[in-house]
Formats: sequence, structure tokens, C-alpha cells
Amino acid sequence: MLGEGDKPARYQVTLHFAQLDGFPDSAPFDIRLQGKTVASDVDVAAAAGGTNRELVRTFDGLAVEDTLAIELVPHGNDLPTLCGIEVRRE
Repeated sequence: MLGEGDKPARYQVTLHFAQLDGFPDSAPFDIRLQGKTVASDVDVAAAAGGTNRELVRTFDGLAVEDTLAIELVPHGNDLPTLCGIEVRRE
């Protein structure tokens, strides 16, 4: 996220999800940013109101000193589908 010599900065991260028809249902999962759990038990279809609907989660004030770590930790064997990422320096 930062170039050599850049000072640490804070970022806003927006994650876009969707449970698409024709794909297996994903199990709930946790979202971890910079090693910290910022959302637990995310169920995309339930939270979005069904399939083929977008679920957007935005997280502000993430401190980044070098790299931005985004982890989706599934509660089962099915992996979540991340459809888009937006990162903005605050």
C-alpha cells in the first residue's frame, strides 16, 4: 500500500460480496483486516436479502504501515466469493 519512504497511513476499505445463482451457497465467514476480526458470521445471502444481491461492508481507519491484509475465514469448507475491493487513503 505504501511506497518506500512513505509514512504509515489510514485507509477506508470497502468489500463487495454477492451470493450468485448457480454457485454453491457459501458458509458464514469472518472478515479479518490487518489480523483483527472486524465482522463475524457474515452470511451474504441472508444479509443481502437473497441471491444475486450485493452485500457491501465498509471499514474505516485501518492503519497500514506496509501491506494491507484482507482475510476471509470460512466456518466450513465452502469459500466466500469476494466480488470487489475499494481502498481509499483517509
